[in-house]
Amino acid sequence: MKRVIYVIAFLILCGAAQAFAQGGAQSSAGARDLFNTYKSDSAPTDATTTSVATTGKPGVRVRIELDRGGRARWVSPKTTFQAGDRVRFHFNMNFAGYVVIINQGSSGKRTLLFPYEGVSNRVGRTADYTVPQGEAWFEFDQTAGDEQLTFIMSKREIQEVTQITTAGGAQSSTQVTNTQPQAHAATPAPAASQSSPASSAANNNGGTNAQTPAAATPQTEEQEILAALNSRSLAGGRDLKMIEEGGESYVLATDNALAKPIGFRLTLKHR
Repeated sequence: MKRVIYVIAFLILCGAAQAFAQGGAQSSAGARDLFNTYKSDSAPTDATTTSVATTGKPGVRVRIELDRGGRARWVSPKTTFQAGDRVRFHFNMNFAGYVVIINQGSSGKRTLLFPYEGVSNRVGRTADYTVPQGEAWFEFDQTAGDEQLTFIMSKREIQEVTQITTAGGAQSSTQVTNTQPQAHAATPAPAASQSSPASSAANNNGGTNAQTPAAATPQTEEQEILAALNSRSLAGGRDLKMIEEGGESYVLATDNALAKPIGFRLTLKHR
């Protein structure tokens, strides 16, 4: 009788250990696993609907490609960049949705890095998107500082994109979709002797940033729209965290959160 009891107890313990192991494995799933196993492309849920079960989480994978001295490699967002470094960004979504990337320079001016001209801000899952597009790169000049990029994502259309496009007609659309980081990085020119406006300003002032203060530029409608979108998306994404894993960075959210634009900030240090 005792032997039967021991056997039953042993089986119960084995079952409990197996359940604990499975639960532990699920709870300790890494960001990459959560990103790769997300299968639901359903619409965001609200209080009146039932959430669709999924094993992962919706989000974005961000990678930074650095070309330093002709050698390209993947680097962490925490990398300290140098003058002459060339970088470009790669991102992948695991859900079909909408993306906007805004850069803010030291002057406070915001520019739209994505979508760029001829490309919709609606993106599909798994596709690799590069900013800037094609074979272009951003190049850091001699002026040290930080680049502030806001990455915004949503499962629903971001209305501000249409507002920006129509705010100033065709000229406005070109200005916001064909720009590069304003403060310290610029798309490399074909000739090595050419430089960005930021580096030229530094060179003309003896290698410093001392300049005659310019009169404040009135906020255009585009700038107001970008500023409002930037602010509300960061507020909505205040709980988002960037997780580095295996040389890649992941930002994961929930279906409910993606019912509106949510954003996170990527700061590139330039010394």
